[in-house]
Amino acid sequence: MALTPQQQKQVRLQLQRHKRDSGVRSIQLDNEGREHLDLWISEGVFGSDLMSSGIVLTSFLHDVNNRALYANKDCLDMGCGPGTMGIIMAKNGARSVDLLDINAKAITDTKRNMKHHDVGDRCLALGSDLFSAVKKKQYGCIVFSHPFFPEEAQNFGQEVYDDEMLRRSMLGGQGTLLKRFFGEMTQGKHFLSNGNLIMYYFHFAGLENQPLTHISQYGLRSIYQQDIPSTTSLQKGDFSIYVIQHKEKERIV
Repeated sequence: MALTPQQQKQVRLQLQRHKRDSGVRSIQLDNEGREHLDLWISEGVFGSDLMSSGIVLTSFLHDVNNRALYANKDCLDMGCGPGTMGIIMAKNGARSVDLLDINAKAITDTKRNMKHHDVGDRCLALGSDLFSAVKKKQYGCIVFSHPFFPEEAQNFGQEVYDDEMLRRSMLGGQGTLLKRFFGEMTQGKHFLSNGNLIMYYFHFAGLENQPLTHISQYGLRSIYQQDIPSTTSLQKGDFSIYVIQHKEKERIV
């Protein structure tokens, strides 16, 4: 098994905590606890309210200082789960947002949450294996919530949680998914021709699914990094958020 014993323990804990009833969950958006995003999250859908990674990236996107990364742009929320990142972008100035996930339950939740937050006029939720549902579209900002841990979902933890789609939100193999994502995204520059890719990473998971391990071979570079320690929630340790662009770009636009 590719995971260390400590990583196995972490993933098992994450899966066990997802054994809960469907319902409305609240994600804190600011340090003071004055702003929250309420979402319906079904059993079997990635809990962006539970996972430090989801909480950290939601707060980053909501921060007024970071909204220029996606405001007035056509955006993509890849691996949208219940729609967390796409809805935040739509509420805070994105021109349009496509929200994609391979998990049909996640798309159902996303559509419900889009309606609740009244952003359906500028959002589209589609079931998709990476970019398969949006061929030849171009985006000014892509947010990719990718799985961190280097193990295949079908090989891990059936006895902990038998929903493979949920396991796939946490387990991405040894770089295979990331390489496929970067390859599809940069081929002909269809999807990110002149914009920002925003990704995050939980360093405890190791190097295989660390975005910076792979981006240079696809003509990409990180132009901004924010390091954020997490001492609460399910994932304790160091996180980084990256803004990635094609190498020839000189600045965030």
